[in-house]
Amino acid sequence: MPEKIKTLGKYAGYGLLALLLFLYFSLLTFPYDLLKDRLLLQWADKLPCRIHIEEIRTTPFLWIQCTGIEIFQKKKMEGEQPLDLEKLKMRPSLLKLITGKPVLRLKGLIYNGQVKGTAGKNNKDMEIALDWKDIQMSDNPLLAKMEGSQMTGMLSGELLLNLKLDHWITSEGTLTFQFDQGSFSGLQIRGFTLPDMQEVTGKGEIRMAKKKATVETLALTSDLLSSSLDGKIDLRSRFNSSRLNIKGKIKLTGELASQYEPMLASILRNKDEENFYAYTIKGSIKNPRFSF
Repeated sequence: MPEKIKTLGKYAGYGLLALLLFLYFSLLTFPYDLLKDRLLLQWADKLPCRIHIEEIRTTPFLWIQCTGIEIFQKKKMEGEQPLDLEKLKMRPSLLKLITGKPVLRLKGLIYNGQVKGTAGKNNKDMEIALDWKDIQMSDNPLLAKMEGSQMTGMLSGELLLNLKLDHWITSEGTLTFQFDQGSFSGLQIRGFTLPDMQEVTGKGEIRMAKKKATVETLALTSDLLSSSLDGKIDLRSRFNSSRLNIKGKIKLTGELASQYEPMLASILRNKDEENFYAYTIKGSIKNPRFSF
C-alpha cells in the first residue's frame, strides 16, 4: 500500500507541476494588448484624462509591465505635451484578491525618478496611494515648448486619493511634494523672461474634498526671491474651468531686488512688515485674473 501511495503521489506531483507550468506560461503569453484596448475603452469616460499605452507584457516574476505610457488632458489640444511614464509594473495582492477587495501593487519610472504605491477598487471608488522620489525636472517635455529655457531639480512627493470614478471632482485626498537642488534659466511668464535663479527649493500641500482643492501651502524660495500661495480652487468637471480664489505673496532679494523693486512697488502696493508684496488670483485655471 505505501508503494502504491508513493506512486500515485509521484504522478499527482507531475500533474500539479504541469498545471503550474501551464498557468505560468499562459500568463506570460496572455494577449494583454486586447485587454489593454478593452480596459482603456471602458474607462475612457470615467477618468479625467486620456491614456495611451504602447505595450503590456508579463515579466518572469509575473509583474504586468506597461511601457510607453502617455497621459493627456481630457480635451484634445493642438501641440499638447503628454506626461510620460517610461515604465510601470503592476502585480495584484493575492491576500486582497481573496478578501474580494482587489489591490494592485505599482512601481515605475518617470523622468529618471521612481514611483511606487498601491491602487485598489472599493465599490465605486478607487483608493490610490503613491509616492515618488528624485524625478528629474530637466527631462520634463513641457520645457520643450519654451525655446531657450532650462530647468533642473529633483521632485519628490506623496499622493493619497480616494478617487470617485463616477464624478472625479467629488474625490478626496492629499498631495504633498518637495522640490530641491533646483535652478531656472530663460523661463518666461506671459512674455516676461524671468532672471536666472539658483538654489531653488519648494514645497506644497494640497487637499481635495467636497468639490474643492485647498492649497494649504505652495512655496518657492531661491537666491533671488521668495514666494508662496494659499487658498481654494472650486473644481469643475473640465479642470481648466475650475475657479480660483488664491492669495499670494512675493519678496525680491539680492540683485533682483535692486533691479526690479521699483517696478514691483509700482504694481504691488500691499507690502507687509517682512517686505512681502501681496496679491490675489481669481478667474479660472485657464484664464487667471490677478489683483494687486
